[in-house]
Amino acid sequence: MQNCCVLEVDVNGEETFLVDKNVLASFSGKLSKLFSKVRGETRRMKVVFNDFPGGAEGFELIAKFCYNGGSVELAPPSLFLLHSAANYMEISEQTKGFFRSIQSLNWCELVSGLKKCQELPSFLISPSVLQQFLDCLVCRLSIPCVSSPRTPCSDNSSILFSGDISIDSSRSCASQTKWWFQDLKFLNIDMLEKVVRTMVSHKLDQTMVSSFLSYYKNMNFLLATSVQKNRIIETIIDLLSLLDTSFVSVRGLFDILQASRSLKCCTEKLEVLIGSQLDRATIDDLLIPSPPGKRYAYDVSLILKLLKTFLRENSRYFFSYSLKKVGTLIDLYIMEVAPDQFLQPSKFMALATALPDTARDSYEILYEAIDVYFKVHKGLSAKEKIKISCALNYDKLSDQTLMDLSHNENFPVCASVTALVTNQSKLRIKHNAIKHLSNLTDGSSRRGGKGVSTRQYGCDSHHAPEIKKLDDLHRKGKKLSRPNVQNRRKLQINVSNNFASMHRLCA
Repeated sequence: MQNCCVLEVDVNGEETFLVDKNVLASFSGKLSKLFSKVRGETRRMKVVFNDFPGGAEGFELIAKFCYNGGSVELAPPSLFLLHSAANYMEISEQTKGFFRSIQSLNWCELVSGLKKCQELPSFLISPSVLQQFLDCLVCRLSIPCVSSPRTPCSDNSSILFSGDISIDSSRSCASQTKWWFQDLKFLNIDMLEKVVRTMVSHKLDQTMVSSFLSYYKNMNFLLATSVQKNRIIETIIDLLSLLDTSFVSVRGLFDILQASRSLKCCTEKLEVLIGSQLDRATIDDLLIPSPPGKRYAYDVSLILKLLKTFLRENSRYFFSYSLKKVGTLIDLYIMEVAPDQFLQPSKFMALATALPDTARDSYEILYEAIDVYFKVHKGLSAKEKIKISCALNYDKLSDQTLMDLSHNENFPVCASVTALVTNQSKLRIKHNAIKHLSNLTDGSSRRGGKGVSTRQYGCDSHHAPEIKKLDDLHRKGKKLSRPNVQNRRKLQINVSNNFASMHRLCA
């Protein structure tokens, strides 16, 4: 003890230690530099640390390490504590050997170590050491034969999965593979990002990753502050962008969008994620209430934005099945919003005309929606009605719908005339087809059956019902082409002016 030089160490005001300065200085570069500036012999010195990592526990651990000649019995949770304390004392090179044993740690030991790491200042944790630890953690989840421990590391083993953002959580991420979700719910947002990025780099099942992000949001969102909620939403959106969108459900993305509406966070990336796969959405997904203070029922502007994104992202596939699915979806949405008395004509028309013609095989639903909108909005001007009517492709309306439209008083006269002309044109084409087939049949009969037969032109006896149907339509067309005198005068007065104005407005 005669050669002992006592060093008094005040650690963060928590506790004071009396140690041999020579023992600690032989390992610590920080103390060695400090003592080199002290001139003369002194038997008693005092050092005050105000920001020692891990406080008194951390200093005690590093003191044991130094007194034992660079070795110490270490529990797994203390790995990062020793590492950060060693970094602080500038003796980190001599502690790196402890991390070679990481591979032998079990799951709960890894989780405990990660919790301790999260409590320590990030600048004292070597990125390479942390990444080595995270690689080991994720590898435990990547091995197919790994099953859940008998008891989760968390106290409560119940797990909530409401609002799952995985496309099909029962498909490849069965409940028994989600045992680790609760063990990692303690992660702060920075550590969450590091862990998930490691999962993606290790090609962990993306359905499982998206399910975990949903679980994390549900478990941490409600009790978070507004600032924390913003960070959770924005970070989860960034992490979902790393995944293949086929593994993330649109329903879950819409849930995140709903949660973000009351927050001041950027949702552009989320809107791109949703819009690019709008063909996988349902009508319930689209029925998002309007922002506070707006009188109209649903947020039509948002749906228009998502639709614009879909068309931009899928511009090379305008004849695809996906486009037609979106066409049907938007028509159903228009049908839902049409009865809204506060929906402006410009918004309704933007919805009706947003899709290319190839998106619809039929305009029946759109016609019904326009009819409902006209009935609810009786104050529309003729010009507004004509513009909205221009959204229809009359050639893709059924004969019955064209006939209904031609007598529908809710529509402008020019639209009724267009429907009448289109219907008559269709009937004329069908009549000519019947006449042509009839001439072929008569010619064959006059030549005793040795001439051209209808069978040669694909007209066998089983086509007889179709020919009769076409003939009936032709007779209806003749009847329709002779309207009563009152309607004929009405049409003669308005057809020229309205027909020309409709072409100008639709151009």
